[in-house]
Amino acid sequence: MSRRTTGLLPSILACGLVACSSAAPAAPPAPTTPQPTLPLLNTALPASSPLTSPLPAATATSRVGQSTPAPAAKPDRVDIDLDDNFFSPTSVIVRIGTTVVWHNRGGGENQHNVVAENSSFRSGDISPGLTFAHTFGAPGRYAYVCSYHVPQGMTGEVMVE
Repeated sequence: MSRRTTGLLPSILACGLVACSSAAPAAPPAPTTPQPTLPLLNTALPASSPLTSPLPAATATSRVGQSTPAPAAKPDRVDIDLDDNFFSPTSVIVRIGTTVVWHNRGGGENQHNVVAENSSFRSGDISPGLTFAHTFGAPGRYAYVCSYHVPQGMTGEVMVE
């Protein structure tokens, strides 16, 4: 190679390097304000943000930390049949707040009643097809009878825990 050719190559390379190094550097990214990944509830996001979209109305009214109250529990209910000269079942165990309903399902003419031995409840006459209900609010043993049919053994009890 001639001296001239060998000198030309380094100058071409130098020129290419100079051209590359003299080119304006890429502009640094413009500073940005960090955008939340999830919008805060009840907070409007900046309108200029390209990353946000309108929130559905239901989400906008939600409240953090509040929960929907559980539906009120229905009180327990226990049914007792008034048959000819006996209660069925004769003994039940229930929780406080339970309502016991006595049903005179008899097909005949017999009236019954439900009378607590401690006088805490008394039904009056229960004709066939009718009912009597009592809600137990305190723990204890509640013995009861049908005053018409005690001699025949028509007795029962409710144990409230």
